[in-house]
Amino acid sequence: MMRMMDSNNFGPLDEESATIRRHFGLKKLAVIAVASTCGAAGLISYNRKSASAPPKANLLRSFPFSSDGSGSGRTNEKSLEWDKLIADSAPGKSATITTAPFLMAHDAAMVYLPPSITGCGTHKTQALLWNDSTKSFVMGLEHSRNSNNINDSPFTALLDCGARALDIRLRSKYSTLLCPTGPTDLSSNKLYMHHSLNYICSTTFDDQLPSIIEWSKNNPSEWVFLKIDTKGDTKADPLVEDLFKHYGIPLLNNNDSNNCGGEWLMDDTSKRGLVGYMAKCSDDDYDPLIGYCKSDSRSYPQLQEYLYKNQEKGTQNAAKAPSEQQFLETQLLWQQIGSTPFLCFQKYDVLHLDHKSKLSGHVAEMLNPTSSTPTYLKKTHDGTPGTYNMIKMNNICEHGIEIAKSIGTFITNEQQDRCYQYCGGINKYNDCGMANNPNYNDQLFG
Repeated sequence: MMRMMDSNNFGPLDEESATIRRHFGLKKLAVIAVASTCGAAGLISYNRKSASAPPKANLLRSFPFSSDGSGSGRTNEKSLEWDKLIADSAPGKSATITTAPFLMAHDAAMVYLPPSITGCGTHKTQALLWNDSTKSFVMGLEHSRNSNNINDSPFTALLDCGARALDIRLRSKYSTLLCPTGPTDLSSNKLYMHHSLNYICSTTFDDQLPSIIEWSKNNPSEWVFLKIDTKGDTKADPLVEDLFKHYGIPLLNNNDSNNCGGEWLMDDTSKRGLVGYMAKCSDDDYDPLIGYCKSDSRSYPQLQEYLYKNQEKGTQNAAKAPSEQQFLETQLLWQQIGSTPFLCFQKYDVLHLDHKSKLSGHVAEMLNPTSSTPTYLKKTHDGTPGTYNMIKMNNICEHGIEIAKSIGTFITNEQQDRCYQYCGGINKYNDCGMANNPNYNDQLFG
């Protein structure tokens, strides 16, 4: 991977930012209204007692289950039959964690990024329901897990919604320019979450990891994966190792004594639980040119061709000796360069483009083994299930439950309830409070 240094000394640029510079010959990356996302107004609150929450309800029974969130489609009684049918999609006992399918939340830490004056912003990849009056995510609902009151977090909301892998980018320090009101414990050697120049300023990975640990302990039948990418920050790597060692979390890093998990079977209860792995244990199969253009009919065909090639990689990975296998990602999302406003005459916004193009809905139909609805996408050339591993997507709130169930993930009724409340409804697109802003122009997105 090519590494570049940005002109403001924020450290090495991530691959996406570097590719943008190469593609357009930009001298500097513009930073627009970034600092405002990190101000005091954006501090995240998800305390169970203080957060504003929707009326408590059993949403599993009060909402019809539909593919488009409109309220039409399968009823909950029928969804029980559907759950039984898709049980055959669950990975077999002989499957390994590097060949079995899991739903991955792309740039999961962006779920902590509060709205700015521009709404969700260009790089916010995950969004929960936002309460503008309290300046907080609607978290901390009055639920009881295993008779214990547990503080939820945006990370555990993603897990409740079906994600079993979180894509997390970490650095050993944050930028005082981008986070002028950030954490004050600068000498604590904590790990800071980011996506490119978007930093999470109000909390650290160290502070949020316990909520993931607690969720995993309360769901011992589930694998939960944390992909850690330090983007070449050599000071961050030992901090990650120390943090995972402190909590007793296995960390796969492909060194001499620790391969990337290709020998770990899905039904191995001695290993099942929370597992971390470094980015070098993963093939992210990153293609920056797969984007959505409202004026170009080639977007979905390009994504389809990418899927076919990705499946070839999956087959090749599964054929390797277990000690040589890596986690393989499938990017079912639109990248920035392929969606750039310079070529597509549209505003670039990760969440809005995915929503407008109905990408998550098409993926849900593609992966649903009982669906007879024609879809834009096919899993493989010949219609076979294919070999998927980490299915990487934006906005788990949109169709995350359906997609996760379709690949065999077990989701409890309580988790599904919480997911719908965190997201504000079924298959909800969260616009970060901009829909009520008179200056918001939805037509910019096509």
